[in-house]
Amino acid sequence: MQMAMFYQCNNLRLVGLKVVDSPNNFITLMGGTQIELSNLDIQAPENSPNTDGIEIAGSTSVFVHDSHVASGDGCIAINNHARDGGDGFARNISFENITLSNVSNPILIDQYYCPNRSCSFGGAEKTAVKISEITYKQIIGTTTTDAAIFFNCSRVQPGCTNIDVDQVNITSIVPGRQTYARCVNAHGTQKQIFK
Repeated sequence: MQMAMFYQCNNLRLVGLKVVDSPNNFITLMGGTQIELSNLDIQAPENSPNTDGIEIAGSTSVFVHDSHVASGDGCIAINNHARDGGDGFARNISFENITLSNVSNPILIDQYYCPNRSCSFGGAEKTAVKISEITYKQIIGTTTTDAAIFFNCSRVQPGCTNIDVDQVNITSIVPGRQTYARCVNAHGTQKQIFK
């Protein structure tokens, strides 16, 4: 059950919404275009499972800004809800000017994602969203996990291409502990990472 589901909504503008403790995803966007979400305040305990803050599927031209998202799962999740592989893609996406606070897995692309462990061997990989032209810029803050960036991209699909990471400084909440980036089949550029 989603708190709010918007199906095939075009020119949607959602401003100033505050939601707390959704039993599942807070906001789900499916099949819309020209969507603007701003000044949102989304909150769930860090140990609450399956509480994506904003889930985007089959939508284009989505702009999220000036918002606070603290959820037990993905803050912003981009998913493929197509029945067959090859139909889903995520491209031309920018994550900029973001401050993180004690986040687990802050920057994550996982084309092997399989909820509830219900996928057959290789099933998640075959239906992976095709990912390209993704920018992470001016992201700072702290993480509870050692992997500040993890790109886990498929060998079956084209994987992840044209990923640009610039001015990212994510440090551990444990003083002196090092964070790292791990990339599997991801292609792109990095500049000024982990100052």
